[in-house]
Amino acid sequence: AAAKVFGIERYYVSDTPDCELEATVKERAKLTKLIRSFAPHIIITHRPNDYHTDHRATGVLVQDATYLLGVPLWCPDAPVPETLPTVLYMGDHFTLPVRFRPDFVLDISEHEDQIARAAACHESQLFEWLVPERGIKLEDVPKDADERIAFVKKHFLGHYRFYAKGFNKAVQNAYPERKPTMAEAYEISQYGRRPTKTEREILESIGGKWIKHTR
Repeated sequence: AAAKVFGIERYYVSDTPDCELEATVKERAKLTKLIRSFAPHIIITHRPNDYHTDHRATGVLVQDATYLLGVPLWCPDAPVPETLPTVLYMGDHFTLPVRFRPDFVLDISEHEDQIARAAACHESQLFEWLVPERGIKLEDVPKDADERIAFVKKHFLGHYRFYAKGFNKAVQNAYPERKPTMAEAYEISQYGRRPTKTEREILESIGGKWIKHTR
């Protein structure tokens, strides 16, 4: 349902039960074959340090599989694609063992409604499981579809607003002509390849900005 909101035609949903993902050799091989079958230019994933066990395991699995994607004798039944992917970590606020540092930011202020509608498709997550975490009683969760969209905007899109204001004003400085109210932020993983000039230009063409870091 969320894929339809975004117009995504091809996707895969793992059969691994929620909260049970582990960074095992079996899962690494499974992920390798999946990535090779899609042959993406870019992978977006979690950093290995994260609050959720599934997120951490995902980050480790991608990290472990990144180099092996180009090794033909690893999972030989899945051919190595011509293009190996750049790996981007999604933004987060965790500081240990190292703070997230954005390399690429994207102003998504005008897409709030679409993002909220897609998020609302995950009913068990947003309207059951995560509700007590926000200090909200289950009986106070709205039933009306439009009210649920407003509920999602209020309680579950705060991290996008945080990114728009955070990272030492990196996002605000990237868009001097306007102040984004919502943003996505990504860090290039050292375990994948650097994006090519063409790929950087494609990401810029959708409104993204590259952050220049000084050392």
